[in-house]
Amino acid sequence: MRRNSLDNLFGGNRLFRLRRRRSIVVLAATGLLVTACSGGGPEVEAATSDFAPGECSGTYVASDLAHTTTTLNSTPTQADATGTGVTAEDLDDDGDVDLVLPNLRGELSVFWNDGDGGFERTAATDGRFRQALVADTSGDGRRDLVMVTGVGPPVVLTQPENPTGVQWPSAVLDRATVVGYSGSIGDIGGDGSLDLVTSSYNAELTAARDPRVLRGEDTGIILYELESGPVVVNGNDDEPGELLTEQSQGLVTTIADLDNDGRQDIYVGNDLGTPDRVWINPGTGLEVVSPFAESSLSTMGMDIADINNDGLMDMYTTDMAPLADEDPQLWVPINADIEAATTDEVQKPRNVLQLGTGAAFNRGFGQGFDEQGRELGVHATGWSWSSLLADLDNDGLTDVFVVNGMNAVGLFDPPFGPELVEPNQVFGNTGQGFAPRLDWGLNDTSGGRGAAVADLDGDGDLDIVVNNLNQPTVLFENQLCGGGSIIVEPTWEGVANLDALGAEVTLEFGNDTRIQQITSTRGYLSTSATQAHFGLGDWSGQATATVRWPDGAVSSHQVSANQRLDVKRISPPEAAQ
Repeated sequence: MRRNSLDNLFGGNRLFRLRRRRSIVVLAATGLLVTACSGGGPEVEAATSDFAPGECSGTYVASDLAHTTTTLNSTPTQADATGTGVTAEDLDDDGDVDLVLPNLRGELSVFWNDGDGGFERTAATDGRFRQALVADTSGDGRRDLVMVTGVGPPVVLTQPENPTGVQWPSAVLDRATVVGYSGSIGDIGGDGSLDLVTSSYNAELTAARDPRVLRGEDTGIILYELESGPVVVNGNDDEPGELLTEQSQGLVTTIADLDNDGRQDIYVGNDLGTPDRVWINPGTGLEVVSPFAESSLSTMGMDIADINNDGLMDMYTTDMAPLADEDPQLWVPINADIEAATTDEVQKPRNVLQLGTGAAFNRGFGQGFDEQGRELGVHATGWSWSSLLADLDNDGLTDVFVVNGMNAVGLFDPPFGPELVEPNQVFGNTGQGFAPRLDWGLNDTSGGRGAAVADLDGDGDLDIVVNNLNQPTVLFENQLCGGGSIIVEPTWEGVANLDALGAEVTLEFGNDTRIQQITSTRGYLSTSATQAHFGLGDWSGQATATVRWPDGAVSSHQVSANQRLDVKRISPPEAAQ
């Protein structure tokens, strides 16, 4: 695929013409309903802004960003080959989504969305980082970065007052020692505070002969409760945090409401045949459950959404399964490793698409989800990393995007090695299943790892950013123009959980109802903008958006098609009132 070059096409930082939103209308919250108290509901401020029409070429248009995630060697080791993620979030609170791109060697790039046609790139720091999580860790109202490294405890980068001209101050998370490879931030207690879960990837540490994993210490899945500073407040001085398990090959860690009870749970997707782990949150402490009758063997990416619009959360995880047109000889050594790693009947060497059943997870093995990946045609997408569930063509149905590729020394036998070149995969939701959409222009072969979706140019559809390995990061501008949309972004003033992580947004329009969650992590080592995006198809009119806040309080608001609704809560958690 031929791509536009950021420098050659527009010069400097110009990437594409951002279409500014036009009118802004301030609204009052209507139909307020609070489950936690008998008062008039949470105090909120709401505003709508119109989308302007975008360009309509009928496809995605790819452009390179001025960032390349670089490995220590031109042919990566297997540890480097797993790459890094990408974070899309509004860091400077100006209404436009910025980008953070970690690196394995060199500069960590921040691309500031100027809202007027381009991005300004700055380097926040140098170092080896896997994932960037966003949170106000210092309590000053600015979004900081919690960097997960893979080789040590999390590193906190505090956003300075003028962040574009200086490197960000850094410090290891207070008293933390446990290695984290992947992580997620949430509000498990629903009280406006922040929780951080990290998971180690013990295979990388073992390959490096790291003495910690050899001794069985400072590895595993750990839950930190944070206060401003950031300070870990659970655990003790010797062992801060709550160690959930010492066994971890956690390529993906997510805090989200998996069982539809309004409280955030924990999911960790493990590589190398280690079973995926789920902790549910019934409100009385975390409980380990087994909601899967089938799961991926080597889980590499994960996303959660209501795919079939039945009001229940569904889950899609990616693994390694060859594409239909690939030479089977290429996969012979890989299949041998897969067979050696298979230890039970639950884990399958393929992607799985888990449809929520509504059954209580704690009733027994395999109660929570019904696996339908093969039936719906999304089970074998190659060597797959980030998996994203999003309505890419604004037709009201959730589509599937998968990032592909692998390049590592000694991994593939001659004449196939050392790189597995596979196109990224995208499947459109037909309402009956999923169909490949090669015409959307997303089948790049640059070797991606992390990916994020966000409306970067303010036109109401979802653009995609893919962080490749030893190739420039690619931004895919959405020019499908398939239908209308509404975007809802809740924020919470005066608490640490300023992005309202754990909120659920319900949109009622016409005879349809859609739900989405606000979570900090999606895909592989990545964050998509903390907004709820709803495609509308050809429907137009006024809809009702209802936000169920992390503490259970509820507010409802009116919004029209092709508008963005910003809802800022300014009242404290219900328990604090």
